[in-house]
Amino acid sequence: MDVTNASVKLKDQSNTTVHKAYFTNLMMVDQDVLGQTVNPALSGSVLNSDAPLPKFYDGFEVPRSFEKGNVKIQANVKFRSGALDCYGDSRTLPVKLAPITKVSHLPYGVPIIKGVADPSFRWHWGNGIGGTSFNAHSYPEHRYSYDIGIWDTNNQSFEDPMKLDQNDNFYSWG
Repeated sequence: MDVTNASVKLKDQSNTTVHKAYFTNLMMVDQDVLGQTVNPALSGSVLNSDAPLPKFYDGFEVPRSFEKGNVKIQANVKFRSGALDCYGDSRTLPVKLAPITKVSHLPYGVPIIKGVADPSFRWHWGNGIGGTSFNAHSYPEHRYSYDIGIWDTNNQSFEDPMKLDQNDNFYSWG
């Protein structure tokens, strides 16, 4: 299979193109469809590949004036054998700004465990911006999300490994 075109275009509420990018020669396949690392990663054009392609990601800045619009994602592939030689697909999806939840107080200081400040525990912020592995925050609408928890001296977020199905077994949950 060859990827002959991969592109993304974003138009705003006035139908003005605010972002356009072509990735045909700039592809990077570093995970398979199961999320396992491909080593070495394929970088550049996808030519004569028999591997299924995993999810597609692109990131770009959106202008402050953007309120809503449409994003169009288009891909074309050419197969080297079989009944179907070429295949193309595109999707145009409505997009709008996601609601923002503002937190008045972020956790810091000594964690409170069972009602008592305990300095042997610490806050852990993970899976946020700049993450290098596929996780729940890999989706665009979660790109600025973090997992915030409390870890003990063994780098665990729970007390009893046999009670992982019980919320009150975790040092923080909600």
